[in-house]
Amino acid sequence: MNLYVTDPEFMERFEHFAFQEVPNEEGQQLDDDTRYMAVLAALIGCQGVEEYRIVLQRALDAGSAAVAVKEMVYQAVDYLGIGRVLPFLNVVNEVFESRNITLPLEGQCTTTLEDRLEKGVQVVLVYKCGQEKLNNLYYQVKEQRRCSAWRKTKNPTPRNSSSRSWICTMPEELRIHNWN
Repeated sequence: MNLYVTDPEFMERFEHFAFQEVPNEEGQQLDDDTRYMAVLAALIGCQGVEEYRIVLQRALDAGSAAVAVKEMVYQAVDYLGIGRVLPFLNVVNEVFESRNITLPLEGQCTTTLEDRLEKGVQVVLVYKCGQEKLNNLYYQVKEQRRCSAWRKTKNPTPRNSSSRSWICTMPEELRIHNWN
């Protein structure tokens, strides 16, 4: 259905608002790539598959990178689940194929399955907390893993659920981490 035919007044106002007023609001401008990524992410969040297909075409026309679009869709799975994101991944693949963008895209991984958690924590914590807090957390996790391994080998089953004799002792400063 063509909304320009069935609802011309609505489309005139919608397009003016979405493509003139919002992007040009003083002090609120975003570069095209950032704006399109935000809109595409919002459309995934509200499950707007039909509009996603339209905006994706515009984003690619404006120069958004195929890799960035795919990565944003991949990241959405962590927040929404594969059931809600799969239709968007399919749309991306269909649009890319229609534009002769070769799939699969070149790999972008900078981690392995074995080190992805550790490297992810490092990036987030350096950004959020700084290097000192990152170091403290690293030693805390390392100690927790050591304690977990100790429990499994030395005393795999506590005598009763109220017994704390099987809990590994950890220095207080590592057990309670202040995130403020």
